[in-house]
Amino acid sequence: MQSSTRTPKPSEPTALEKERDWFRSSSLLENRDARPGSVLARKEQQKGGFRLLKQRFLDSEAKRQFLFAITGESPSLAPGENERLERENKEKKAVLKEKKAEVERLRVEIGEMAKDNEQKHAELSEKVAQVSKLQKEIDSMELELARLNAAHPPDSRMTMAEASETLDKQTERLEELTSALGTADGRIAELSEALIARRARVAQLSKDRQREEARAAEVTKLRSMGDNHALQLADWFGRMNTQYRALLGIRDMSVENGRTTVEYEEGVTLTMDFAPKLVAADVTGTNADMTEAINAAISANDPAGLVADVLVRIRPL
Repeated sequence: MQSSTRTPKPSEPTALEKERDWFRSSSLLENRDARPGSVLARKEQQKGGFRLLKQRFLDSEAKRQFLFAITGESPSLAPGENERLERENKEKKAVLKEKKAEVERLRVEIGEMAKDNEQKHAELSEKVAQVSKLQKEIDSMELELARLNAAHPPDSRMTMAEASETLDKQTERLEELTSALGTADGRIAELSEALIARRARVAQLSKDRQREEARAAEVTKLRSMGDNHALQLADWFGRMNTQYRALLGIRDMSVENGRTTVEYEEGVTLTMDFAPKLVAADVTGTNADMTEAINAAISANDPAGLVADVLVRIRPL
């Protein structure tokens, strides 16, 4: 239901304006009486008029807003309200401009701070990585120190004087070993020369043995023909063979199925396999390393040289 109340035109005075005009006119009439006794009465009268004016203004404004709410019309501006709103808009625009400038300044400052923070974050991350690495190294060193402390208790540690004394003793021992090594090198050189001479002697005896074996074969042939000279040669060959074995320190020798076994007086046994050349050899009863001599003899197919080499290695000169 729509109300029939109409909005007063600007040319028609409102009730509030009528009351204002009445108050002004009555005040002017009363102010003509300048007696001091009437001042208090006029003051109370004006205060009452102000209260009445205020109450009527509030009632009028409330009725006006109520009518606008019922009819759905937009409220019209009261006299002077447009100027007030314009002043407020100017003030708010000025404040808004200041706020925008402040926001722009903060945005620029935040951008600079973001770049600075990014750089500081990268530096801090690098420092954190370095600290983590150093912490791991420190932990590893602490573990190693704990292990050393456990392995070397304080009671078993050397003092500087004891360490110096031990170092001096070890230095002297090293000098002695160096001197002994030089002596051993000289002895090895002598043994090498003696070994060469023994090999030459063994080679010569091998040739003599072959020659004597040929003679023994001839003696056997002549013996079968009844020649006493052959018997004498056989006896001579037997003696030479015995001397050869004694020279090489051979206690016994046997041949069976392509394997020759030589037993030395020192308790060492040399076993040689032939097919028909020397293909393998083994030495038992000694801790001496015979690998080099065995390989050399197999390569050269020199069993006699191997017999002599074994003797040289097991018998001191």
